[in-house]
Amino acid sequence: MLLEEHELPLSQETVRRWLKEAGLPERRKTFRRRKKRKRSPKEGQMVFLDGSFRVWFGKYKYTLLLALDDATGKPLYGLFVPKETLMGYFRLCYEVFSRYGAPEFLYLDCHSIFLTTRGEDIHVKQSAKSPTNFQQAMAELGIALIYAHSPEARGRIERAFPMPS
Repeated sequence: MLLEEHELPLSQETVRRWLKEAGLPERRKTFRRRKKRKRSPKEGQMVFLDGSFRVWFGKYKYTLLLALDDATGKPLYGLFVPKETLMGYFRLCYEVFSRYGAPEFLYLDCHSIFLTTRGEDIHVKQSAKSPTNFQQAMAELGIALIYAHSPEARGRIERAFPMPS
């Protein structure tokens, strides 16, 4: 506008510097850097659960359900299933808990298996506030659930799945 209306050829940097010197706020968004969460202090305390649907072998897609220890980053158990289901995650939990004992916490994404994602207006008779079957089962076992609400929060388990070729 300065060039078109007033014939003043100024660079963006000059204008930005003048605005800053005048105490006017910048229009740029500032991005918050997320702090990395510290790993659990002891092995077996927190377990990540996640599924990855892709072609793992051959030409057909399968879902790899994976349990990963937070303290060590060690995969505890993996299970190939056609798709992510409640029974698949129950089987994964059974195998992990049988071999390593029940953890204090499970770190999960916000999949509808783990967390009710439907609203009150859906015709299915389940309140948005009522717990899922997975939540009920883990509550009976005394296992607390932690939900990751961002890709960065799920990063450790996501990096455990190799990139598709």
